[in-house]
Amino acid sequence: MDLDIRTLAFVATLSSVLMALSLATLWWVSRSERSTVYWLGGAVCMAVGFLLIGFRHYIDPLWSIVVANNVILFGYCLHYAGIQTFLGKETHKPFLLLLVGLVTASFVYFTYADANVSARIVIISWSVALVTAAASASLVSEIRKEFSVPEAFVAFFLFLYTVFMAGRGGLSIAETRINDFLNAGTVHALAFILIMLLSVTLSIGYSVMITGRLNNDLKKKNAELEFQKRALDEHAIVSITDSQRRITYVNDKFCALSGYSREELIGQSHRVIRSGHTPDEYYEQLWQALEKGETWHGELPHRSKQGQPYWSNTTVYPLLDHHGKLQSYVSLGTDITQRKELELALAQAHSVANFGTWNEDFANGRLVWSDEVYRILGLEKKDEGPRLEDYLACIHPDDLETVQAAHDAAAASGEPYDVEYRITRQDGGGLRWIHERAVFEIGATGDAVRAVGTVHDITHRKEAEQSLEATKNRLQTILETASDGIHVIDSDGNVVQFSHSFARMLGYTVEEAAQLNVADWEAVIPKDALRSTIQDLIRQPATFETKHRRKDGSIYDAEINATGVEFEGQTYLYASCRDITDRKLAEKQLRQRTEDLEHANATLGKQAREMGMLAEQLHQAKDVAEKLAITDRLTGLFNRLKLDQAFSSEYERCLRYGHPLSVVIFDIDHFKSVNDNFGHQVGDSVLIAIADILKDSIRTVDIAGRWGGEEFLVISPETDAQGAEVLAEKIRQRIESQSFVAVGKKTASFGVAEYTDGDSIDALTSRADEALYRAKESGRNRVEIG
Repeated sequence: MDLDIRTLAFVATLSSVLMALSLATLWWVSRSERSTVYWLGGAVCMAVGFLLIGFRHYIDPLWSIVVANNVILFGYCLHYAGIQTFLGKETHKPFLLLLVGLVTASFVYFTYADANVSARIVIISWSVALVTAAASASLVSEIRKEFSVPEAFVAFFLFLYTVFMAGRGGLSIAETRINDFLNAGTVHALAFILIMLLSVTLSIGYSVMITGRLNNDLKKKNAELEFQKRALDEHAIVSITDSQRRITYVNDKFCALSGYSREELIGQSHRVIRSGHTPDEYYEQLWQALEKGETWHGELPHRSKQGQPYWSNTTVYPLLDHHGKLQSYVSLGTDITQRKELELALAQAHSVANFGTWNEDFANGRLVWSDEVYRILGLEKKDEGPRLEDYLACIHPDDLETVQAAHDAAAASGEPYDVEYRITRQDGGGLRWIHERAVFEIGATGDAVRAVGTVHDITHRKEAEQSLEATKNRLQTILETASDGIHVIDSDGNVVQFSHSFARMLGYTVEEAAQLNVADWEAVIPKDALRSTIQDLIRQPATFETKHRRKDGSIYDAEINATGVEFEGQTYLYASCRDITDRKLAEKQLRQRTEDLEHANATLGKQAREMGMLAEQLHQAKDVAEKLAITDRLTGLFNRLKLDQAFSSEYERCLRYGHPLSVVIFDIDHFKSVNDNFGHQVGDSVLIAIADILKDSIRTVDIAGRWGGEEFLVISPETDAQGAEVLAEKIRQRIESQSFVAVGKKTASFGVAEYTDGDSIDALTSRADEALYRAKESGRNRVEIG
């Protein structure tokens, strides 16, 4: 019977080798599945173990008994680990290694210290039964969630083998007669036959399981590609041009913006949508760059079939075949017509308000002016760009030193720069007044690295101020030289301002008159009625006669012309008093002076209101333009452009200071089903709701935005991967607990990555994307760290 067992052992070895070859092929076609590595290792271990058993009469028992059985047991453990890995569960490696170690020690004892065949059979049989039972149970638990024929097939055979091995071990504990029966080799032979059947079963089952998963993955990827294509067609302008610059493909967005049908565009060149405002040389340079294999990016003006202008932010890159030969050009663009229109409106508003902007990069020696700065200075725009020397040449020589000193002080301290000065327009436009403001960015070395400023032509305002100042001077002269007793009192009757003649009329010195109250000189109106009379006169100007009391107690007749005035939010009573004998002459003079003052005040008020309205319109237009340029229209979050800018800025800061930087990328699980089942409006409402959750969940320093479609990005400065994981988990839980209108519950999967030395922005984002993919692969609604 030993010969039969050896023969069966060799047959089992052969079946294990065939199983290993089958699994090796399976591993080769599905290298992304780590489970196949475990299964292949298990088959190899079983083949080695059975081979050692087959040579048991020719080699030491250490190899034919101890090593052989434990290598076979280790093979079963690897099969269990492979099944756990395939199901996305814990492999329990420490437990498996402990089991193999204990069995090895037991076999050494019952081989050398106390040779006991039955004990070895019990140990190996129940150990194998334990492993196969665990594998079968794991498969059954997964089948209960989602039934799968291949998994049920493997689980069933594992269960039968578990029952047999458990029974085999139980029989070994029975009486000697049964042991004699066992030692006769009958059950051994049955065990080897079952092992060969199990090898065939597992080979077939594993292959079908992996094939099924690969097919499912392929379907998912095809669905994802289709969704990405639909999303791209929805938001991007796509065209493909052959090597002869003829259009071979356009999407619906291209047709909608251009006004041409697909049939009208295919075979044509892009000349058909050129605006006519861009020189041909510009397009030739574009094509030359592409023919060299370079990617081109820029903003292009177009004209539709109906003659309507529109703009696109376009990226064109060449496609090469596997020989490196140019095959075609792919153009991806976004519609920026609205942004361009806003920029034009903002430029027009700047022109109306005489408002220009500038930007200076000290590190690169780069200076940029808006067109309005050229117009304010009376300079012609040059191809080589603006120069600081040209600007300084416009500043009035008497103001140049003051301007330079203020500029240098602001650049050194980082404090805002705010100065008014005169310029001489270079086109002969004469002297103008300028109000310049700027803020400076101070680098790590303490030097200014960048400055952004505004230039505002305030000549009209200065002229108004000068006119007002002249009027005020005239008024002060009137107060100093007037023969009437002009005075201003507040609502309590206290003197606020007065003329010297007023003090002389009452017989007081200037210093004494400044301390007077109307009750000190009024001789007719009762004291308890003075306050109400003042209020009446403030509300209703009046001319009336009364009597005044001088310092020496004498009384004289006076005529009062009183009116209310408002200054800096307070109301006062302005009055002039005179002798009755001079009344006629005084009335004429006062009327003329009052009209002059009211006219000057009206002119100044009108100019101030107009300037305020212009400033408000400019500010609103600027705010709208800036917000639209960086905001996702649907969710109100930052858009991809703003995220790229913020990402670049935080990345540079991370490199400069060595501080941690993490990113979180997440998207909504099964979002396509929302659009398919409920429509895009419901899908948009889900995106808006999740955007609101995101806004409420992030910190002030975090930067969040819509990365694309249902995908969102959070940039977390000063945050390591663990901190970003906590933030991601917080957002995940809030999304999971939210009930969305019409849809109900939704979940999201998250990928987290932290910057490591040598990472580029793309590398950091890719690691976060890979972590997101793992989260999807591991069952979704979870956070993975890349």
